[in-house]
Amino acid sequence: MTKILIVEDDLDLADSLAQALRRKEYETECANTGEQASYFAEHNEYDLILLDINLPGKNGFELCSELRKRGDQTLIIMLTRRSDVKDRVTGLDSGADDYLPKPFSMFELEARIRSLLRRQSKHGMPIKNDYFVLNPQTREFCINNHCNRLSSKEFAIMKILTQQIGRVVPRSKILSCVWGEQKNELLSNTLEVHISRLRKMAGDKKFISSFTNAGYMLRPEVIKKTINA
Repeated sequence: MTKILIVEDDLDLADSLAQALRRKEYETECANTGEQASYFAEHNEYDLILLDINLPGKNGFELCSELRKRGDQTLIIMLTRRSDVKDRVTGLDSGADDYLPKPFSMFELEARIRSLLRRQSKHGMPIKNDYFVLNPQTREFCINNHCNRLSSKEFAIMKILTQQIGRVVPRSKILSCVWGEQKNELLSNTLEVHISRLRKMAGDKKFISSFTNAGYMLRPEVIKKTINA
């Protein structure tokens, strides 16, 4: 089910949007400040974010830019009463995928959501080889006749490693591509946790080999069973 984060400080509007989208079978969650939304986005997985600009504390422009800098590529539609062209440009330049001025029709909002989700699904065909399938549309990793839905970070890591099968990918490159400008020891430990999860899904620790002070290598040839293609 598609999961949407609604970031809106008007509690009545946030509740109204959440209810309308739930009727369309979207799963919704609400945040009322930029700081709260930043926390939710860091600790949960969303398919799309509806982002108000005029938020208390951290505004929508700042939050959008922050999410992109830390490598979060979740689809973002900005919702605002600001209709000036300059504000639209600022919103898009900060990383938003679309911009919808208030007041708006729910029919138009729903159409824009569908359009963005369709566009995203067309950006990548499933990556298939003799060992596994990696599906960008569903973020599923299928191996050994079993499929797991990856988090956005796990999918990004697998995609990078898949592009360099049989080669050592530097840890610094993975951190930079997946987490953007955020670089610290905590993220390095987080990367190792994600790598460990991917190894468990594959059923073999050698599936992703570690090289001290160098990086990681994807070695799918160690998997002997037939995948569910």
